[in-house]
Amino acid sequence: MSIFLLSVALSATCALGAPTLSDDEVSKSIDMIVKTLNERHNEERCWDSVNHTNGWLSKHRGGTTALATLALLCAGQTSHSPKMQRALDYIWNVKEPSSYLLALRTSIWAHLPDAYKRRLEKDTKRLIKTMSLRFGGWGIDGT
Repeated sequence: MSIFLLSVALSATCALGAPTLSDDEVSKSIDMIVKTLNERHNEERCWDSVNHTNGWLSKHRGGTTALATLALLCAGQTSHSPKMQRALDYIWNVKEPSSYLLALRTSIWAHLPDAYKRRLEKDTKRLIKTMSLRFGGWGIDGT
C-alpha cells in the first residue's frame, strides 16, 4: 500500500512540476538524439554493448540495437541508410531472440515497407506462440 501511495505522490509531483516544452524544443531534442545515436553506431555491433557476457544485456542480445533502430524510425529516419540497413540485418540475424527483442522487432517491421511483411508475420507468430497462458506474459528467453 505504501508503494502505491508513493507512486501516486511522485506521479502527481512530476505532472505538476513538468515544464512545458515548445514544438521547437521537442524537435531540437529529437534531432540531438538522432545525431547522438548516429555518432555511436558501430559497424560490427550497431548499438549493442561490446560485452554481452554480463548483466541484463547478455539476456537480450540485439535489444539495444532494436531500441535505437525503432527510435530512429519513429524520428523519421529512413530505413534505406547504410546504418539502418546494417541494424535491420543485425537484429534479424540474432539467433534465439528474447521476447524483448521479438517485441521490438515486431514494432520495427510494422514501421517498414511491405518487403518486411514476412519478418513481421514470423515474429508475430513466434510472440503469440511463446506467450505463457499460465502466467500471462513472456519470459526473458522467449518462453
